[in-house]
Amino acid sequence: MRRAAARGGNDTQAMTLKVVRFASLFLTALAAGVALSHALEMPNKLVLNGDTWIRVQQGLYHGFGTFRVLVETGAVLSTAALLVLVRDQRPASGLTALALCLLAVEIVVWLAVVDPVTSAGSTWTVATLPANWTVQRAQWEYGHAARAVLLIASLAALIAATLTDAPAEDAHIAPHRFRPL
Repeated sequence: MRRAAARGGNDTQAMTLKVVRFASLFLTALAAGVALSHALEMPNKLVLNGDTWIRVQQGLYHGFGTFRVLVETGAVLSTAALLVLVRDQRPASGLTALALCLLAVEIVVWLAVVDPVTSAGSTWTVATLPANWTVQRAQWEYGHAARAVLLIASLAALIAATLTDAPAEDAHIAPHRFRPL
């Protein structure tokens, strides 16, 4: 008997859950990967002089903003939809709610910490780089590091929720063992 039927659902509900869960996992993983790439760049970018740093910032990250907005919006929406679908399943619902909360906190970090520097920095030139540019750089870099931690934690919660929903091994089936030929 199919798992969905055993739970009182149908094939359409089971497929909907799979598609929404895939979207949530995939989009959260993409967002985590982008944030992690920023965090991994951080040690090298913290030693750049102002001239090089502003040129890197303005040349390297074109297109990241649009991608981030689309992926993170999709991650939030699909995770919220997933939470609705698993609301009666424990502990999957709690772990999915945790993942959604972590996504929300990550967006707050972006808006409060990273975006102000991104917005201001888009108008800077080598000649107009502010005196406190190293403070701004640190805020931007550490903000992205915090985002990476939050997004990876969100992804981990989603993976854990998925694993808690996996079918238990049937008691009558012996565990896989090495069997000589």
